[in-house]
Amino acid sequence: MKDVASAWAPSHATLFFSVPQRFENPLSMGSLGGGINFSEGMITKVHLSSQTRIFFNGIEIDGVVSNQVLDEFQLKTGIKPFVEVNHQTIIPTGYGLSTSGAGAISLSLALNEIFETGLSYLELLQLAHVAEVKCKTGLGSVLGQSVPGIEIRMTQGAPGIAKVLSFQAEKEIAIIPIAPLSTSDVLTSETQMQKVTEAGQKLIDRIHQDPIVTLEAVIEMGREFTFSCGLLTPRIEKLIKELDEMEETRASMAMIGETLIIYPYDLKKIQKWAINRSLPIIISQIADRSPHILQV
Repeated sequence: MKDVASAWAPSHATLFFSVPQRFENPLSMGSLGGGINFSEGMITKVHLSSQTRIFFNGIEIDGVVSNQVLDEFQLKTGIKPFVEVNHQTIIPTGYGLSTSGAGAISLSLALNEIFETGLSYLELLQLAHVAEVKCKTGLGSVLGQSVPGIEIRMTQGAPGIAKVLSFQAEKEIAIIPIAPLSTSDVLTSETQMQKVTEAGQKLIDRIHQDPIVTLEAVIEMGREFTFSCGLLTPRIEKLIKELDEMEETRASMAMIGETLIIYPYDLKKIQKWAINRSLPIIISQIADRSPHILQV
C-alpha cells in the first residue's frame, strides 16, 4: 500500500451519438458515436486518510460519480477506501466535456495504484464506465476516453466489450464553453433519446459503410448531428452562423453541453472573435496518450 497516487485522463467531447438498445447490465450499456479526446484533461491525486473527502479544484464537493467509483472499487476488491480525492482540471464541469468520465477513470487508476490491488487496465476502465452509467452522467464517454486521439464507438458497451476505433491528428482545437446542460435529463427522456438515436444512427451506418474517417469528417458529422438531434440551443446556433460568415465552418456542439468545438482554419481569428464577444476559450491539442498513472 502507498500513501499517495496520481493519474491523468483526457477531457473529451462527444460530437454525435446513438443509443439503439437498452441493457440492464451496465457493462453492456453504452452509446455509439464519435468524439475527440483533449490533452487538457483531469489529474486526480489520492491520499490515504481517516475519512473520505472529495475536492474539485480545491473545493470540497459531494462527488456523486467519485463516490460511486469508490463503491464500485470496494465491490470489486473488498477494500473500503478511506481516501482524500483531489480532482484538478481547467475544464469546466457540466459542459459536455466529460469531466465526470475523466474523474472516474483517473480515480480508478489512482485507487488501484495506491492500494496495489493489481486490477488490469480494462477492469479499471470498466469500473469507471459502470459508475458513469449508474450515475446517468454518461454512456460512452469512458469508452471514448480509453483511447487517444479521435474516437469512433462502433458498438455498445464498456471498454473491453465494445468496439472502438481511434486515430491521431496533431491539431489544435478551440473549445468555447458557454453554459452547462443536464446530461441526465437528456438520457432519461425517451422522446429526446429517440430523436438523438435516429440522428446518430444515420452517421454510424455511414461509418460502417466507409470506416475511413478524418478529423474533418468527424467535425462535419458532429455539425450535421447538432442540427438534427434536437439539442441545439439558440445561442450555439447563432454562434455557428457567425462562424460560417467568417468562413470558419468546422464547428460543432459538444454532447451534452452548450459548448462549441471548433477545428479552426485560423486560430488567431477564432481567439480574437471569442475575446470580442467575451466568450471563454480553451485551446487544446488532441490527446496523444491514453489515461495513465503519473509519478508523484
